[in-house]
Amino acid sequence: MQSHRRHPFLARLCLLVLLLYLLPLSPALSRPTRLADGGNPYHYTLEQLQAALPQPVLDKHPQWITMYWDAWQILTKHILAGTPQNGFVSYYIDPAFNGDIFLWDTVFMSMFARYGRDLFPVTASFDNFYRKQDANGFIARQFKGISGLPYQGKNDPNSINPPILSWGEWEYYQLSGDSSRLKTVLPRLVKFYTWVKTHRTNSDGLYWNTGVGSGMDNSPEHTVCDTCFEPGQDWIDMSAQQALNALSISRIAQAVGNAQLASQFQQEYAHLKNLINQRMWSKQDGIYYPIKDGQQRPVKTIGSFWPLLAQLADINQVSRLIKEHLLNPNEFYREHPFASLAAADPHYNSSTGNYWNGGVWAPTNYMVEQGLKLYGEEDAAYQAALQDIDNVYRVYQRTGTLWENYAPDSASPGDPARPNFVGWSGNFAISELLEDVIGLRVDAPAHTINWRLNLTERNGITNLHFGQNVVSLVAEQRQNASDPPHLTVQALQPFTLKLSLPGGKTFTQTFAAGKWRWTPDSKELKDS
Repeated sequence: MQSHRRHPFLARLCLLVLLLYLLPLSPALSRPTRLADGGNPYHYTLEQLQAALPQPVLDKHPQWITMYWDAWQILTKHILAGTPQNGFVSYYIDPAFNGDIFLWDTVFMSMFARYGRDLFPVTASFDNFYRKQDANGFIARQFKGISGLPYQGKNDPNSINPPILSWGEWEYYQLSGDSSRLKTVLPRLVKFYTWVKTHRTNSDGLYWNTGVGSGMDNSPEHTVCDTCFEPGQDWIDMSAQQALNALSISRIAQAVGNAQLASQFQQEYAHLKNLINQRMWSKQDGIYYPIKDGQQRPVKTIGSFWPLLAQLADINQVSRLIKEHLLNPNEFYREHPFASLAAADPHYNSSTGNYWNGGVWAPTNYMVEQGLKLYGEEDAAYQAALQDIDNVYRVYQRTGTLWENYAPDSASPGDPARPNFVGWSGNFAISELLEDVIGLRVDAPAHTINWRLNLTERNGITNLHFGQNVVSLVAEQRQNASDPPHLTVQALQPFTLKLSLPGGKTFTQTFAAGKWRWTPDSKELKDS
């Protein structure tokens, strides 16, 4: 007996599932091979990882660096080999759940794994879904690890995950700079978008999903059950995710020189943006709500913040979303931000989070923090990431691992929650640390690194691979965050650094290949 993705009740039967999993299989079928030491080409030693991956520099937070490297080491144990029976690619990243692959897990795993793209099969993990795509464009949310078959057929209302594969491809491109892959996958992304538009829109043009399909199984965004199709219900997360899908496809088309397709999907995006803001934004409450039978349903879930990442909100809307809700300790900004459900909701579970009834999750935290930065709210993203990583580390210190989700009101694992979840919880230890705490944002196509220098301790990164370049950036300790830094910069190839400080000061400098010392305020640039 198999369970669908992330059902909190069936998850409690994990012992039974484990026993069933250990029963002998028919000789005609074989499980994906979890490769043992010696047979796993991805089972790198710590020394090999440290030689090849970005090395964060945090003189006053060595404990976070320990957790960073441990996350990478856990990932090495979660590489599976495809089989003739499942038809998957040779090697791919396992979501660390039950041996099956899931679309939105894979996209969010790529957000940290792309920093190790020379070591790990990141885009190959995307390719599993393209391999299994139907001729009509349908891509299932879940494929069975044993047979490679979709867990649900295309006519099942639970059959698709958030349609964010295009966003994953775009974000990977920001680090790789390789547009040739975009040309290959663009037609498949367009077909998937079209299938979703055809099969997941309501009569008002907004989108629906189910609890299971959305990935937020027991979230009260649904009103009946987590596997039920509910006629007349528009989902704010699904609608915003499809808008993000359109925006990402437009950007991809532009990057590969298809101006006509870029314009078409920019129009799709603009239409959805207008529709979502007209129908789903509550002027009274200052938040986006789902809709049931034409009326807004005042339920506040973490799904209400997908419009940040999709850049649907205007400045006034963003201000209200943040001040009244996201940073409100009576709603989402709990001891461990961000709760997946507002604390005032009657379904909210303070002690464990009960999965999506308050639990804190890597994918939605990553989504929120990236969305904040798109609106210039770097301070809010930074402070939330500090608190987030501190809570995750306290649990890591006590349990020795990373968990599927966390409790919102204490430094504890959630319940239910799986351990060793790298898996998408690698974002807590890796991408959040690099992007939100240290403050790096890479634009490989433009040969540019944006560095929002948040910390005053000696900090930075060495051995950062982007495009064909390898760069190291280290800022010496400062007294105050607004003080100009003294930087050591090393690059294999020329690149541009855009440096910003809390308070608004910005500096831009292009570096040739070599090693340099730079003090922005004095415009001093020395060959080191």
